[in-house]
Amino acid sequence: MSDDNSITEDAPVSDPGTGRQPWMSEPGEVSPLTKALQARRPNGPQPAADPHFNPVAPPDHHPDVPGEHGTDLNTYKTAHRGLDKLWQVHTKLNETAISVRDKANLAKQVEPIAARAVRDMREDMAALDRQIRYAEDEIAKELGAGVGAIASETRAVVRAMPESERLAFCRELVAARDVASLKAIAAVSPFLSGLSAEAYGYVRAEAERLVAPEFVDERDVGTKARARMQRALEYFDETMAGNIKRWRSTDDQRIADMVAALKPREAV
Repeated sequence: MSDDNSITEDAPVSDPGTGRQPWMSEPGEVSPLTKALQARRPNGPQPAADPHFNPVAPPDHHPDVPGEHGTDLNTYKTAHRGLDKLWQVHTKLNETAISVRDKANLAKQVEPIAARAVRDMREDMAALDRQIRYAEDEIAKELGAGVGAIASETRAVVRAMPESERLAFCRELVAARDVASLKAIAAVSPFLSGLSAEAYGYVRAEAERLVAPEFVDERDVGTKARARMQRALEYFDETMAGNIKRWRSTDDQRIADMVAALKPREAV
């Protein structure tokens, strides 16, 4: 019996005649532990580990990447839906592949599932592309065409300035939230205002943010998510195609080797 300070349980009582513990096997009998190990690892050659199989999908492909914003936007929701479906399929296939021994049969089952996952992802990406284009169209609509006498005069004023002063002047327009002047500059080619590509990019971005902030968010979040969807799709498609090819060829090669070994030898 254990004392009050012990955390061990009472030891089982041995057989007085043999001194054997109840959990010991009879002489010549396979022990329970050995039986359990044999059940887990059957006799015979074990399949070699696949050095090309990566059981973990890149964290960047997870639908909930930390630090992302705009979760209430339509483009975010579309991208999240596509990434989530692909992630679930990818992780489940990987988990199954780790525990399954019959890789050739696994390949047969996985191939249509992977093909469907790729097709679904492409459909979600096409839906996202439509949402991005809609946002871009709305931004362009809000910027306008930059026509009219006042718009032309605004661009002429900027063009007449020394090149070193043009960007500073545009920054003043942004600070003053002079939407009309910014639209006149941003809606047309920078050639008409004399701005450099860098300065024009700045004016265009600020003007878009002023006239259509919600559509700018939809476009920017959607564009970033689209790139992540593309990376996830390409990785999944490439790795699963490689996995299926290797899994299918594993048992095929063994069968071919067996047939070759058992084939009657031709007489010399």
